[in-house]
Amino acid sequence: MNKEYKNKIRSELERYDMSFKAFILGYDSWYIGTYIFLKRIVDYYRYNSVITNRLIVGGGKWTMRRIGRKVGFQFSEATIDFGLKIFHWGSIVINSQAKIGKCLCVYPGVCIGRTKNGVPQIGDNVTFFTNSGAYGNIIIGNNVTIAPNAVVTHNIPDNCVVAGIPAKIIKYKSIDNENKS
Repeated sequence: MNKEYKNKIRSELERYDMSFKAFILGYDSWYIGTYIFLKRIVDYYRYNSVITNRLIVGGGKWTMRRIGRKVGFQFSEATIDFGLKIFHWGSIVINSQAKIGKCLCVYPGVCIGRTKNGVPQIGDNVTFFTNSGAYGNIIIGNNVTIAPNAVVTHNIPDNCVVAGIPAKIIKYKSIDNENKS
């Protein structure tokens, strides 16, 4: 594994308590961080044909499934770029064929699912709040916030906030405000 990839993993896991104490006490943060760490390891070694790499992938997937059942996550095969933030354990389901950009923020109850037309493609800096979802062959742009309980079933442009069932744009974000935070 190259140094750049290790640094990306390390920076992604900084927000989670991965200490031995957290493991012993059963902190949610340890389970979430371990799940993300294993996902990154499995993603790195998945397409190599060396026997040891296949063993790493198999062991990583097995452990991910065990942790996933405990915390409610199911997205081991999904293509998710670095910067993934999970704020609390709970049911989070992401289709294995979904393509997701950098800095995805996910709260419990999120479902990114497939319909007969396809799966969503999600841009960078997207936040899915509690019990929201996206379904079908849609594209969600960059810097989008999806409100709690919203269901996205059509394309969403960049820099906006959506809410409702089906989701509608309720506000466009100011680019100046994004740069200040």
